[in-house]
Amino acid sequence: MLTGLRRCVTAPGCRSTAVHTLCAKLQPRVCVPAAPVRIFERGYVLKNTQNYWAHSKKEMYDESAVEEWKAAFPNLSKFSNDEVTQWRDAFRQIDSDKDGVLSPADILKHPVFGVDKTELFRKFDRDENNLIDFGEFVDAMHDLDLKCLKEAFKGFDPVDLQLEFEKYAVAEAQGAKKITVGGLKQLMTDHEFTVVSETDAQWLFEKMSKGKSQLGLKEFRDFFSD
Repeated sequence: MLTGLRRCVTAPGCRSTAVHTLCAKLQPRVCVPAAPVRIFERGYVLKNTQNYWAHSKKEMYDESAVEEWKAAFPNLSKFSNDEVTQWRDAFRQIDSDKDGVLSPADILKHPVFGVDKTELFRKFDRDENNLIDFGEFVDAMHDLDLKCLKEAFKGFDPVDLQLEFEKYAVAEAQGAKKITVGGLKQLMTDHEFTVVSETDAQWLFEKMSKGKSQLGLKEFRDFFSD
């Protein structure tokens, strides 16, 4: 389900996919990678309560409601119904009045957010209606998760990157190593992505491999070197 959003620590003037889970995503914060220990600045977000979303109360959803969300927001069509409910759990934790959209008031009321609402909505409110809907939320979290991941590896030299690659790679029959979708799910868990599902991992695989059928050391290095 929710594994949160990332390994981050709120810090004045820094850091972006909720608290160590929405990874301080809406105010400046600092991303802290697993290893080597390095600290990198980032634009927004906040989050400082380990596994905040993961420990929040789960909601039961009617299948018809899930189908309505998928029909209303085309970007959700690729997800299974179970995966959509995982994303909805993350969304509803911020939607304090449960009206199906996030307003500046929802953000400001939430204990894990502390950023100027103008900056927040500039980033998330893509249709500029001063509300963040469910579809916008999912896209925004994907974007922020990805940026935070790249920041966590920023400055790593080729040896550091190879060591990180080895943690998640498996050996093929011919001896070459690659990271599978399963390996990426573990990487996402370690870096506290908002939701870690098969579809989310496949999305990340395509991003990191740049559409290739494999994610080897070269692709892994190239992704974090861009």
